[in-house]
Amino acid sequence: MNLVSIIVPVYNGERYLRALLDCILAQTYSNWECICVNDLSTDSSLAILKEYAQKDSRFRVLTKPNGGTGDSRNFGLDSANGSYIMFADQDDMLHPEAMALATAGIESTGADVLQFDRCAFTTSPKWAPSGDVLDKLTTIDNPLQNYLTKGNLVIYVWQYIYRKEILCNIKFPKLTGGEDCPFIFDVALETNNWVHLPIVLYGFRENLASVSRSIPAWYIDNGFTACEIIFQHGKAKGVDEVLLTKRTTRDAFMFALSITLRHGRGQRGKSNMSAVSDNICKALSIGYLAKPYLSVWQRVIVALLEKRKYALLRLAAYTLGYLVVLVRAATAAR
Repeated sequence: MNLVSIIVPVYNGERYLRALLDCILAQTYSNWECICVNDLSTDSSLAILKEYAQKDSRFRVLTKPNGGTGDSRNFGLDSANGSYIMFADQDDMLHPEAMALATAGIESTGADVLQFDRCAFTTSPKWAPSGDVLDKLTTIDNPLQNYLTKGNLVIYVWQYIYRKEILCNIKFPKLTGGEDCPFIFDVALETNNWVHLPIVLYGFRENLASVSRSIPAWYIDNGFTACEIIFQHGKAKGVDEVLLTKRTTRDAFMFALSITLRHGRGQRGKSNMSAVSDNICKALSIGYLAKPYLSVWQRVIVALLEKRKYALLRLAAYTLGYLVVLVRAATAAR
């Protein structure tokens, strides 16, 4: 039975941390170590971690200077002893058979990466029986090409189990927000030996107070930085530059649009839109967002962001959203 290292970055997670650690304790697979990386929490998170470490020596608690989620995951990776690596976030939960099924799947196929499914929850996830799910394993053909042409690569690092050996030269960017995307892209650059296990093994909590919901300006900067890292890593590895630029153009634009549609009011809203405009101008100058790959209406929105015409931008974005709703309603009525 191979050792599984599950890495949990922790920062001020006292509210839901026990639920996650209890899920790990309840795993039917027993040969695991849980590396909890305390990122200088200021609440009771460290005390909770120490309590679980005293209860079960498979919990290892590491403390490091505050550096964000990506930095904490790197710290955990450097300390991992397992043959396989998994990740979990401090407010989420795992299926009781998550490790057992993931390791059985990756070992039976000889894959380097195994992807499983996820679900959202607010109180607790409802897990389906595993049954004969291992008979339904399928190959994920050319994940890198799928990402470049269709954008359908799952970007959440906690939705996979990985052979540790393929991660030797892969690190997370030191970001909080967007750090998953470059990591998964680098894994796809490293190996295309991926399989899919069609069962929900991971539940992520719908947390309205999360950083991604509050969208501070630094989170916006990090989202664009993630697109830039993917662009630079792809170029360095000789990825087809047209496909790469098309992909990062779409990702950067959609991220900009999502922030535009939920940017907020007052000073925070101004700060958000200023951050988006600054990053759009940088993206165009570096080249990971290229106007030739945008449609006419997308170019209009980018031009408004470049010129900081925020009132017109909001009008254009909301008009577009309204038209999309009308088109969908008309299509559904046919």
